[in-house]
Amino acid sequence: MLGPIQDSWRENPITDPAEAYEVWSEHPYGVLLVCGRGVDVLELPQRLRGLLAFPEVPQVPLAMTAPPVRWLLVTATGSGALSGELARAGVRLHTAGAWVALPPTTVGFLSPQRWLEPPQHPGTRRLRTADEVQHGLLTALLRSRLGTGPGNDDEECPHGSPAPRP
Repeated sequence: MLGPIQDSWRENPITDPAEAYEVWSEHPYGVLLVCGRGVDVLELPQRLRGLLAFPEVPQVPLAMTAPPVRWLLVTATGSGALSGELARAGVRLHTAGAWVALPPTTVGFLSPQRWLEPPQHPGTRRLRTADEVQHGLLTALLRSRLGTGPGNDDEECPHGSPAPRP
């Protein structure tokens, strides 16, 4: 089962790159991102992929999960609230108390997740807040006419922790 290797992951997440390398090189574990401590993740269902092409949506690190395909947008921590319109469209916000698996993690027996827009080195580009990205997604959603009802790809999240509901 996919999960943190430390029982105290909420209180003491590994943030030192050398310590992370040591842990990950000794064990066959994936990469888990603890959310809400400077970084959040917005998760979009496959049917909303087209929103990512809209210029209103800020460019942020972007990963694709194994089937069922979902899009993970890595953002700076925002208000911790998800827009009702985005929630109805199937978007999930992973924030304080949640974690997500990042590439190259393999979930179950599926192919590994992969980066489409990998994160840059610290300091090269400012990470946009979840609120800024939500604003762009909402603008794109309204312009796209993709609707706000959940689609078939809105099954339970196969990776990471359950998303908080608004």
